[in-house]
Amino acid sequence: MPTSFTATADRVLTVTATHSPAASTSFSVDGLPDYAAEIRERIRAAIINGGQTWPTGQIAVHVGPNCTAPSPSFDLAAACAVLAASGIIDPAALTNVALIGALGSDSWTRTVPDIRKAVRAAYSSGYRTVLVPAEQAMSAHRECPDLDVIGVRHLREAVDHFQQRSAQA
Repeated sequence: MPTSFTATADRVLTVTATHSPAASTSFSVDGLPDYAAEIRERIRAAIINGGQTWPTGQIAVHVGPNCTAPSPSFDLAAACAVLAASGIIDPAALTNVALIGALGSDSWTRTVPDIRKAVRAAYSSGYRTVLVPAEQAMSAHRECPDLDVIGVRHLREAVDHFQQRSAQA
């Protein structure tokens, strides 16, 4: 099961995705029941508008543990987990990387509140590489200078990063 990680102001959350190509077409988001429809539509639009083909079959995303409030900082992690589950990104490339960033339906990254706290939470949890919106990369690096901070402007840049990371492995 492809797993990506995201950080909020106070902790790191796990974002997992599964893809069952033979199942009826559906897309569910678990772990945020009150906001699942909003997140689902934003992630689906970002993937399609980012130049990727939406996978056929059943896609399930889970955010946890104990996530009680939505955060746009989940978007980048959720989109990359879906792309890993469908074979676009090698799931191993997501290992030890925290993805923090909102995505617009146009696939461009959006800044997130409390980026410095989120980066600090990722670093404190042992992550040494984070992908963040390009506009917040300098702030993230200033917060944790020992962290490898990769700024991305678009979902396509995140996909390219993980595909290059896989090719180097």
